Amino acid sequence: YEVFDSTRKVARLPGPPYHFMSRVSKINGPIGVCQPGAEIELEYDIPERVWYFDQNGCPSMPFAVLLEAALQPCGWLASFVGSARTTDLDLYFRNLDGTATWHRELTPGCGSLRTQVKITNVSMSGGMIIQSFKVVCLLGDERVYTMDTVFGFFPKVALENQIGLPSSPEQKALLTDAAPISVDLRRRPARFCAAEPRLPGPMLLMLDRVGIWDE
Repeated sequence: YEVFDSTRKVARLPGPPYHFMSRVSKINGPIGVCQPGAEIELEYDIPERVWYFDQNGCPSMPFAVLLEAALQPCGWLASFVGSARTTDLDLYFRNLDGTATWHRELTPGCGSLRTQVKITNVSMSGGMIIQSFKVVCLLGDERVYTMDTVFGFFPKVALENQIGLPSSPEQKALLTDAAPISVDLRRRPARFCAAEPRLPGPMLLMLDRVGIWDE
């Protein structure tokens, strides 16, 4: 990966506080060989006190954190097999789809989350790489989260024309129409943010305002 130390760009894992991997404990498969069959096992030591337990509306690992703890190992394995080295183009790494089952909650200090990941399929075409992964997250021998998911490596040109779903003028008008009733959640109103259950703190809350139209 020395080629990416200068002018080339490559996808990377997020840094703290959004990095949810402690160590890679097992590897089965050759480094730098982008093909199905490679497997890894990673561990994430769940702290007794950490920002996402404090910020959540209850003492449970938020789904956004659990999902990252399950997906980040996929990115690590995709890098281990040398996916970005298969082309001279800079590639962007995107999660495309998946199906999953959340089996149990995780609470403060409950131990190490062990995540097993296997690449089940690799398809390369037109400068794009599509990879399928099977993921199992365990606490001891108990299943926490199981998932089949798909990621893709794409050159910039493949993403430039992704315009998304269209919006009608009526839908756009709703963004500017004043609501008869408005709640500003940035002010942390006690009705929604003080008791239990409650909305999460600012680091997890993804809503600023709620508008209510009676009609």
